[in-house]
Amino acid sequence: MIRVERSGEIAILRMDDGKANAMNPEFFSDLEKGMAEAKDAGALVLIGARSFFSGGLDLPYLAPLERARIEEIYEALHRSMMGLFSFPAPVVAAVNGHAVAGGCVLAFQSDARVMAQGSFKIGLNETQLGLALPAFVVETFRGRLAPGMFERTILEGPLYSPDQALAAGLVDEVVAAPELEGRAVERAGQLASIPREAFAESKRLIRAAAVERSERARREDSRQWIDLWFSPAAQRRIGELVAKLKK
Repeated sequence: MIRVERSGEIAILRMDDGKANAMNPEFFSDLEKGMAEAKDAGALVLIGARSFFSGGLDLPYLAPLERARIEEIYEALHRSMMGLFSFPAPVVAAVNGHAVAGGCVLAFQSDARVMAQGSFKIGLNETQLGLALPAFVVETFRGRLAPGMFERTILEGPLYSPDQALAAGLVDEVVAAPELEGRAVERAGQLASIPREAFAESKRLIRAAAVERSERARREDSRQWIDLWFSPAAQRRIGELVAKLKK
């Protein structure tokens, strides 16, 4: 599902499950293995395939699972996303297509985001499904979006076009689709030119408060998030969406 390629000192994590790069246990395991394999790289580029960066959580897989399995998957989600957020080398997300819900979360754990121009959508639409965002998501977005945009993005769950995402601060650049990977690798190279130890320590200091708050809230937040997951409203909406996806 995720393979690691090298372009000089840049490690490219190429996500391609043949579909929407949906997040499930295999995805989280592959992402963690990819980060471990790329730990010595000067920078990391994360990119999807075709029209999807990532469609977010694999709802058809998750929908029938019991609470204990959802708890395990929540832990894998938290661990892999925070691992990417805290990755010591620079991370660039090359958002080649749709990045919805968990896909947007994945992109935003990076240090820089370059998105392809096109009829793609990016955003956090969890509230539309009757779900709140996990605390670690809120913390990793906090302070990185303007306050008004931060609240609207999380509370209302709009899905943005590439140009709207640029204006909102969800992405840093929008480029023509054929130029995306080259530009992301170029940006990764620029960041990799910063002395690694200085970059890593500065990044740790900048993100330490968010990591600390996320870890402190981890147990209680997981319980509340999973309670909402199994609420009648969320189960109804998830079921409706899964039925549409299976058509």
